[in-house]
Amino acid sequence: MTNIKNNIWCIIRPNVIDWKLINLGIMWTGFFISKNKFITSYHLFNKNVFIDNSEYSNDYIILKNISWNEIYIKESDNILYIKEKDLTIITLNNNYSFLKLENNYILNENIENFGFPAYLINNLLEYNNWKINIKWISKQEGKIMKLDNNFSINATDITISSKKVIIMNYSSKIGFSWWPLFNNNLKVIGIMSLIVPISYGIYWNKALAISSKEFVEYI
Repeated sequence: MTNIKNNIWCIIRPNVIDWKLINLGIMWTGFFISKNKFITSYHLFNKNVFIDNSEYSNDYIILKNISWNEIYIKESDNILYIKEKDLTIITLNNNYSFLKLENNYILNENIENFGFPAYLINNLLEYNNWKINIKWISKQEGKIMKLDNNFSINATDITISSKKVIIMNYSSKIGFSWWPLFNNNLKVIGIMSLIVPISYGIYWNKALAISSKEFVEYI
């Protein structure tokens, strides 16, 4: 299990002024699906993350795992944005350990997901100057409640167009986007994306993951 957790990366946005780290925020979770391809959420990691705003001034994004390994991502790196799949792919020059995908899953199957929720940042992270440490990784577990092979949504911050998705029998909280969703064999069957809106009836407020079948072509 430790090796699995080492392959789940916290995506951190620093606020840097005059070369000093003022503060930082947990923005997302992501992971490698091959030795040099890292994936995360488009609705959270897009071109805007490199544009200064009232909270952040930064030229790069930091990837960090629980073993305190770090990767720095710049705007000039090889980044592919795929809005309709809520997907961002970063291709790196170096090789890293990666999580294996599994495309077979069934209703009521036991599942679990791991990641770094933004609302727990004060418990998850500690930092002193430029030394950033991750203390632990959060976990959720439950069962597959519904499989939908043609799901679409066009919300303020996310667009998904006719994709295969997995709906869980539990909800989630702020900052769970792009936690990998595992089956009993610790293979990734999906990537957490959003909370189902009220218009979807009995599945309202349940956590939804985009199926791993939507990402096989990028390995």
